[in-house]
Amino acid sequence: MDKASMPPADPLLLAGTWQLLSLTGMEKGEITHPLGEDAHGQIMYTMDGCLSAQIGGSGGYVGYAGRYEVHNDVVVHRTIVGSTPQWENTAFSRTVEFRDGRLILRAEAANGLPAVTVVWKRVSH
Repeated sequence: MDKASMPPADPLLLAGTWQLLSLTGMEKGEITHPLGEDAHGQIMYTMDGCLSAQIGGSGGYVGYAGRYEVHNDVVVHRTIVGSTPQWENTAFSRTVEFRDGRLILRAEAANGLPAVTVVWKRVSH
């Protein structure tokens, strides 16, 4: 689906707890696994605009918490704390797509970090 035809992200659909299915990067035309093929994690979005994300694997760990805003098909994560200084007090923009019951977040390459695609499934209770 091209970006022009993607519907706006709905904060009500985003709110909840999501389990990581995959995290892949793209560098020089090659698919990579920045935190390892065994990456696992969780992201939580609250109805009042808070978020917490934790992802770990054989390639390392990243985590942060803060606030989020939704603008059309983009979610902006505004971090307060992070697992490294570069993940603290910053804003990360992610394109949002809901497909087949999955949440797909995409980030363009920036600040020395590769483009990434992160796929999540909702945690059911």
